[in-house]
Amino acid sequence: MRKETLLVVGFLAIVIGTSALIWSFALPNFRPIQFPKAASATISIGPMRKLHTLNEADLASLNEWLQNHEHGWGPLTTKTPSTGDAIINVAPEQGEPYSLTLWNGISGADWNETVILHFAPGTPFKIQSFDSKEYLPLRRLIEDQPYQRTDVP
Repeated sequence: MRKETLLVVGFLAIVIGTSALIWSFALPNFRPIQFPKAASATISIGPMRKLHTLNEADLASLNEWLQNHEHGWGPLTTKTPSTGDAIINVAPEQGEPYSLTLWNGISGADWNETVILHFAPGTPFKIQSFDSKEYLPLRRLIEDQPYQRTDVP
């Protein structure tokens, strides 16, 4: 084999091998999240973390929202500005419980309509920001519950 051919084959092996290695680490972040159907859920809202159990209509709305938003979740790479405006703890029909931390816009402008998903201790947090229309069902879950509101800091 000629020297030039060996050089091209070696170069291609390095490029393809490096690409395969990078994609093997990146690919899990591109897979959609399969949300198990929620059997029950509680929501804690506001600075006092007032706890409410979601009724059947709210639970159906949450399940529909989760099924329509399985794509686009990425890893959390920055520190959050606060603990969120509301936390929904979901107990699914099958599988481990998980939580959704919601920001309605009180904590910081960059975090308006942002959701952080956490499945179990030791698993990475997933984050996604939504536009107002997509976030509206979650906003309704929060706004329909009575809780003490605070001023913007």
